[in-house]
Amino acid sequence: KSEMSKPFRQSILLRPVKDENVKNRENIDYEFQKEQERLAALARKKQELEEERLKSLYPTVDVKLSRSQHLREEMERQLREKEELQRKMMEHDRSHASVLTDQVKLTQYVETDQEQARREYQRYLMEENKRLVEYREQQRKLEKERERAPAQEDFFGKRWGRSGR
Repeated sequence: KSEMSKPFRQSILLRPVKDENVKNRENIDYEFQKEQERLAALARKKQELEEERLKSLYPTVDVKLSRSQHLREEMERQLREKEELQRKMMEHDRSHASVLTDQVKLTQYVETDQEQARREYQRYLMEENKRLVEYREQQRKLEKERERAPAQEDFFGKRWGRSGR
């Protein structure tokens, strides 16, 4: 009874079997399968290359016809792409040209407005300068008259503050 009541001793052999998962899976079979797939792909690639070379070196009539047909189709596709690209470029150029002409018209309009404003300003300055010249002439004339006027004043009256009569 005493042996039965004691808990049994743990052992690695008594562990429960777990389901296979990434951590418990052994990699040797998996790696072997991957290596076999890689080698098979490499062999297929070499076989295709060898067949292509044999067809290039010793082509049959059918192979020659299919190649010429393939080349013709490829050239036609390239021509279509080139024409499409040229058409798009022309549309692009037209749109840019219209934008450019609109911009040129706008700049010409602005430049003519600026030119007209500049001319009006210059005309205003010219008239203002003429007025200033006339004003200065008038001031000089007044100054000369003032210089002559003191000679006519009563020197005696200014000097002693009374009339000389």
